[in-house]
Amino acid sequence: MIIKKSDLKIIPADQLIKGFASKFNFEDVDASMLTNIMLDRMTEMGGVALSAPQVGLNICMFVMGIDQARIEVFNPTIVSYSKDEALMNESSLSFPGMLVVVKRPTTVTVKYYNKKGELQQNEFQGLTARIFQHAFDHLQGTSIKEKVSKLKW
Repeated sequence: MIIKKSDLKIIPADQLIKGFASKFNFEDVDASMLTNIMLDRMTEMGGVALSAPQVGLNICMFVMGIDQARIEVFNPTIVSYSKDEALMNESSLSFPGMLVVVKRPTTVTVKYYNKKGELQQNEFQGLTARIFQHAFDHLQGTSIKEKVSKLKW
């Protein structure tokens, strides 16, 4: 599959893929090229994460980054969540201009593959943990809309 940067546009929130994204196959798509395209798109849009389902790709992949730290995530799983949770404002490229308060665990232990297909295991805390969980939600067919009370939406 060939993916071009011009093909990756944020799809309307009501058209987001519902259900689980398909497992990424490293033999079907150039993971390094996809990573670069996704990071470029994320940066252009002013985001801190961008998941493949947000741009209409039904694959289990996202990129995230704050400042110069950039991470590509393929076929992730969350191994464990902390019991400590925190409320924090979140927004999403899928819902421009919306800002909602979401309660999430403050620490997560995760496994995923990098663009070279190498298994990674990390513990993320604070804002990085929140961003990972938010992007991971998109791979599960969930958005911030499902994370808040219907009364607040």
